[in-house]
Amino acid sequence: MFSCWVCMDKGHVFYRQRVRGNDYEFVAYCDKCDAGRSQHYDGRILDKKHERNPYYTPPISQILDANEIGRENKEKYKKDHSEASNLEMLKKKEVLSRPW
Repeated sequence: MFSCWVCMDKGHVFYRQRVRGNDYEFVAYCDKCDAGRSQHYDGRILDKKHERNPYYTPPISQILDANEIGRENKEKYKKDHSEASNLEMLKKKEVLSRPW
């Protein structure tokens, strides 16, 4: 099981956003777990002035509802790993593995 249902212990979440009529994929760090907080990046506050830049990774809670993402991920995981779906997958494998 996962300790963080928002990012599934990856530390980041990808999301899509439309900018000027084009769809883009962005990444946000998960601010609900240690894995995500370790991936936080903010180039605007780097120690050395010559290394500073305008790029940063926002926390997912500023972009989307992190609790809703966690709920959806947990429900999807339970559905995908239920006994019924596992049994159905085994039947499909059995049919596909037959030589005739």
